[in-house]
Amino acid sequence: PFPSSSVQCVGWGVPICLTYNLQASSCGGRCFMENLNDPLIRHQFEGLLRALCDNDNDVRNEAEAVFTRAREEPDYCVSMLLWALRSSEDEQVRLMSAILLRGNLAPSDRSLWPRVSEHVRA
Repeated sequence: PFPSSSVQCVGWGVPICLTYNLQASSCGGRCFMENLNDPLIRHQFEGLLRALCDNDNDVRNEAEAVFTRAREEPDYCVSMLLWALRSSEDEQVRLMSAILLRGNLAPSDRSLWPRVSEHVRA
């Protein structure tokens, strides 16, 4: 089952795999932080954000499905969106991360904020 300790591959022209291990509870958070610092995972997450802007409905729908699964791990999802907003060199990626942060943190029934840990909120 995605997302714990798994690979979800999506085909945006070239195979890109969103890979991460979210067993933070068993490793004291080290796994989670190691994943955030992994250049490959950052590159893949940028690819996911680009795919969410794609003109091809099939590509966008597939990316939306992957992002929906990523939302199942709010700490990971919010941390990666914040990283992309602050650090991506791609303006399109920064814009999409800002849009997704606003949509996923604003008060609503779907908000991730109540499920984000204190560590990530800080």
